[in-house]
Amino acid sequence: MPVGWPMASGRVLMYACTVREGGRVDGRVLGALGIVLRWDALAQTIVRRTPLSGSERGRSRVCIVDARGEMLDDSAGRMLQDRLDFDGRDALFKQPRSAPDDRPRGPIALHRACRRAEPRTYRTGWHSPILQVL
Repeated sequence: MPVGWPMASGRVLMYACTVREGGRVDGRVLGALGIVLRWDALAQTIVRRTPLSGSERGRSRVCIVDARGEMLDDSAGRMLQDRLDFDGRDALFKQPRSAPDDRPRGPIALHRACRRAEPRTYRTGWHSPILQVL
């Protein structure tokens, strides 16, 4: 969850993990690694720079959601205010990255859903769906 940190001039996202001998899960703990990311810069890069045509952008909502569908950020500016919930969401989120799903869901279609690009060493459980008005 993004939190405020004055030294980063806004919200930050923090990760921490153990550093283990030989990089093994059961290796002896050697230390800890902490990562601090400027949330606003990271999230806005995703939701504002997703390549869409002019007509698509006007009827689309680019989102970052967690595995439960909580809206972590979106192009509509409704960060942490909405939840993406529909039948089949969990099954869709288990699909490989960039799995298309264009089925209408009422007046909205989930145009695309993809897992966040993640290093192979950890998973955030985040997804970047694009919702479009039909």
